[in-house]
Amino acid sequence: MSPEEVLKRIAFIQAELAALLTWVTGNLSGTSLGAPAPVEHAAPPPRPPKKLRWRYVPGSWYRIVGDNPFRDGNNFNLFEFLARRYGDRPFSRENLNEAIRALREAGRIASVQNEDQIVLVFLRTGGAEKNRIAMASVPHDSDAGPIADVQDSLPPEPGDIVYRLLGDIPFRSGVNVHIWQRMGNKPFVREQILEVVRDLVDGGAFDSIRPAETIVRDFLGRVQEKGRLERS
Repeated sequence: MSPEEVLKRIAFIQAELAALLTWVTGNLSGTSLGAPAPVEHAAPPPRPPKKLRWRYVPGSWYRIVGDNPFRDGNNFNLFEFLARRYGDRPFSRENLNEAIRALREAGRIASVQNEDQIVLVFLRTGGAEKNRIAMASVPHDSDAGPIADVQDSLPPEPGDIVYRLLGDIPFRSGVNVHIWQRMGNKPFVREQILEVVRDLVDGGAFDSIRPAETIVRDFLGRVQEKGRLERS
């Protein structure tokens, strides 16, 4: 490279540096970029509601939060009573004991267990396992109390319950298919379905070593789980 070319190259580089310094000086003085935008801090996410720990002792409060998870029996009747008497309002552990005593006097609960044992099984099954009963905070007076009296809250006696199968048959084969086809969608009481099951067994429609009452209970339970059973 000749001396003339070296000098031209140096001059070109000097011009580039001068232009770069001019641009940097202008940006630093705020003529191009301006002041930096303030940093916005995002609001912290809301805290999830505190989950109440399950308690079974006097002074605890509960609330019905779903449909009856029980098929029949004492627990079914106790859940029905509480749902009718308190609706979605909270009820206390003491209210639960009162409900058991009212159901016993009315013949809707028959058990050799004491109240504490009935309560423990009922809450553990319907609450902690089935999630149809939830713990509740101590309510204000205006938010507590029954919405129906005891007599109107009593579930019907077993012989008084009227059932109806809803919609199309949800089973493909087996004992439940035979029972559904015989019962159809007409209302029936428990004694009627028991008689149908006995006729099916005697007629050889299916073989079973289970008592008719057990077959009926299992059938109604399966239908209820599928949302195809109406009680009144």
